[in-house]
Amino acid sequence: MPEMPASVSGCPFILEYDCSMTTRFTISLPDEDARVLDAYVRDHSLGGRSAGIRAAVRMLGEVGLERDYAAAFVEGGVDDDWDVTSADEE
Repeated sequence: MPEMPASVSGCPFILEYDCSMTTRFTISLPDEDARVLDAYVRDHSLGGRSAGIRAAVRMLGEVGLERDYAAAFVEGGVDDDWDVTSADEE
């Protein structure tokens, strides 16, 4: 059996999924949205539209986390947890 190379595209086989999986797809945007994307890419010195889309997807994830944190705060119990934690420092 031939020896397997240590990596593919600089990524060890055992971690290949975690560091190199990419899904390609085509999107259609109205002209105005494309202009907004292009301006964002230019203003933030990104490598291209794909980088701009990745940034937008990350921002959507952050908004979801903010919403989850806000919901947890509203549900209560946060103050009690903080009181116990802050008491450790006194």
